[in-house]
Amino acid sequence: MELMNKPVLISLFKAWCGVDPEVIVPLAGAGSDRSYFRLKTPQYTAIGVFGPCREENEAFIAFTTHFSSKGLPVPQLLQVADGSSAYLLEDLGDQSLFSVLQQEKQYSPGSVAVYYLENALDDLARFQTVGHQELDYSHAWPVASFDRNTIIWDLNYFKYCFLKPMTGNFQEYRLENDFQTLSERILQIPSDFFMYRDFQSRNIMLTTSGLRYIDYQGGRRGPRAYDVVSLLWQARATIPPKVRELLLDGFIERNLSQLQQSAGAFREGYYSIALLRTLQVLGAYGFRGLMEKKLHFIQSIPFALQNLQELLQQSEIWADLRELNEVCRKLVQLQQFTTPDRSGKLQVFVSSFSYKKGYPNDPGLNGGGFVFDCRALPNPGRYPQYHHVTGKDDPVIRFFQQHEALKVFIRQSCCMVENAVENYLSRGFTSLSVAFGCTGGQHRSVYCAEQLTLLLRKKFPAIDVILNHREQS
Repeated sequence: MELMNKPVLISLFKAWCGVDPEVIVPLAGAGSDRSYFRLKTPQYTAIGVFGPCREENEAFIAFTTHFSSKGLPVPQLLQVADGSSAYLLEDLGDQSLFSVLQQEKQYSPGSVAVYYLENALDDLARFQTVGHQELDYSHAWPVASFDRNTIIWDLNYFKYCFLKPMTGNFQEYRLENDFQTLSERILQIPSDFFMYRDFQSRNIMLTTSGLRYIDYQGGRRGPRAYDVVSLLWQARATIPPKVRELLLDGFIERNLSQLQQSAGAFREGYYSIALLRTLQVLGAYGFRGLMEKKLHFIQSIPFALQNLQELLQQSEIWADLRELNEVCRKLVQLQQFTTPDRSGKLQVFVSSFSYKKGYPNDPGLNGGGFVFDCRALPNPGRYPQYHHVTGKDDPVIRFFQQHEALKVFIRQSCCMVENAVENYLSRGFTSLSVAFGCTGGQHRSVYCAEQLTLLLRKKFPAIDVILNHREQS
């Protein structure tokens, strides 16, 4: 696909500056099907974009043209291919606001991160109001307004792509009623504004001319609180709750005359939308991570669940959402998703699993580790007396202690992990995953995971060892 796109982008580049690019570098995408390239000569540089969806491309092109006419800080549109299959944009560099937030530890008042977040919220207010004026929403893709169908679609995205794969233990009819109730609540919020849809720190670029904004092609008419939530509740940004509240207070105070509702009503709608957005994000992480097996999205799940945990403390959200409240409480207790520690301490995630149900997810940040196959070991599951016990129970432990093969396997696998831990500690790594798999995830894998956990906690008391028996959980 990339080879097919390059001739179009080369042609656009030459039409713009008069020469062919000397270097074409593919850039990392995110969750979309669009392809990005940096095209360069010593004098010129531009970003080439190829998108397979013509309507989506046309939305971005139309919005960019409109926002530029309103003086909003978007990239300059340099060239557009016939049929809108590709376009060329001003190169805004590689540093996003997200990279600043990742380095932030305290978020103290006056810090660089808080300063940029406040500025981003002020720019957002201009997109929502000035950008909304005379905007032709017929170009919006895939819909022109944030309506009931899009809300229910986001909630079903969560249900089918995250909730059902994680747990099927809920009352679906009651859950659907709660979805309708939440939808009705959100639909009462004033929505005659431009809704950016994905206003998060990865789409905010830091340039010498200030903050610049990208990826608004999914924009539509909608409520202002949605974009405030998108920025302040971005899962991987991990903005502390107190800082979120201060930033929210500032946004409300500076824009009160244009909210079309009271400060209290805005705040109430804000938390309902925070719940919706968090569930939608979990649906996206489930689809891109659990189903498509993209590591970045799997690693983001613990952060989204942490946001959900914080929302569960807002009792006013849940008064008439009893089933949704119940399933969310179950989700935040999932042991296989532990929020990675940003303090710098090494975390070792040890798990047992059944090969029948697929490989376990890696909750760490490094995306590496070990998977040991225990299926060649003696199996107590073949004997009826062990069917109702696991590798943590005394009868199974005694069974394994009689087999030299188990002792050799444990000794060799633990030796490999010990060496890795020592290496990770010396290099400052913060996460390592170790998984033991067997046929049912009940006896052999559980026993081996328990033995490794005991050894690591004894030999390396300064590290965190997090144990999860997936099938037993």
